[in-house]
Amino acid sequence: MATRTRCRRSRGRSVLLWGVALFLLLQLAVSVVVDRYGMPVRLPEAVADLLPLASRPELADVIVLGSSRSYLGIDPQHATQDLSQCIGKPVNVFRAAIFAGDLPTEEYMLQRVLALGGRPRIALIEISPEFLARHNDWMLEHIRRQVTWENSPIYLPQIIHESKIGPYLRGRCLPLYAYRLPLWQEAQRLWMTGWAGWMQAYRLAGRLAGSQEPRALIEGQRPTTAEILHHCGLDRGCRVAGAIHPRGDVRAEPNQQEAAQRGAARIQPWLQHYETGGLSVAALERILTCCQRQGIVPLLIVPPLASAHRALYTPEIDRLFYARVNQLRKEYALGVTDYRSCLPDSYLFDNHHLTPAGSLIFTDLIVRELLAPVWREHQRPCGSPPASAQSSAAP
Repeated sequence: MATRTRCRRSRGRSVLLWGVALFLLLQLAVSVVVDRYGMPVRLPEAVADLLPLASRPELADVIVLGSSRSYLGIDPQHATQDLSQCIGKPVNVFRAAIFAGDLPTEEYMLQRVLALGGRPRIALIEISPEFLARHNDWMLEHIRRQVTWENSPIYLPQIIHESKIGPYLRGRCLPLYAYRLPLWQEAQRLWMTGWAGWMQAYRLAGRLAGSQEPRALIEGQRPTTAEILHHCGLDRGCRVAGAIHPRGDVRAEPNQQEAAQRGAARIQPWLQHYETGGLSVAALERILTCCQRQGIVPLLIVPPLASAHRALYTPEIDRLFYARVNQLRKEYALGVTDYRSCLPDSYLFDNHHLTPAGSLIFTDLIVRELLAPVWREHQRPCGSPPASAQSSAAP
């Protein structure tokens, strides 16, 4: 009897251990599949943005990288029309900004655009003091959307710094639990759209999984970014844009002011004990290095912000922010323009998102001050006088 009991216990332990092992193997297999083909599950908004580029890589002459600030603040259709009119030939502006994005997300999107064959000549790169902060409040979003087994060494130091090791392990070791809601939504999408429409996103994900950044341009083919910025006057430090007061401007409504105060309160934790560095600055440096390899002119912009948001930036925060930007300027050829104070609060519906009217004004400003001059210099034949000199000599 005792021997039979021991055998049953031993068999029970074996079954339990095998069950746990098979469960973990299944979860690890799912995590590998989701890493490679799960972009529609992890970041469906990026798939929606990138699908047109898969068949028409020429759409990305100019790329806009950033967060919801850039997504709502720069209208790509209006920018394309306005820039093409300024230049005199078609120039496409492609928006690759993601809601709840920051510099690691911008790096992720730039890599995907290049992997699809896009060849941007200019990159608008959104920055702000909180974007360069050592603390990163979007780490949970990064774990859900971008962190894989392959890039974990890049993200792990920041994950540990932010005390987010638990969500990281859930995403890596229990993906069926961590992604249960997106997986259910994908099942619903399959039911609604049918197999052919549903598979488009996964074909794109598979194509991106097997693609790499194109080879760097050789020295003779690569434009001299420093000269381009010099001729456009963008090599003289961080340019602070002046305030614009559009005709018919009205005061901000009380609901806009309340939304700005609430939004500023959400940003404030990013700026406590402020210092620059960490994952975000490393991502920006990789973006700038990639732009250098691919002959892309990087234009860093601080988007318009409401006065409640700007009030969070103490003189010490601004000093540290500009010190880091100036350090980057010594290492990379780039242009920096600070538009945080360029529009009244009435053109933002909260602390950092432009209204449709504000978006059109800001888009026109970006095209006129940055994109058109830089594009002309970028396309200028080697040895010919700068476009600015040509325009001044014209009758």
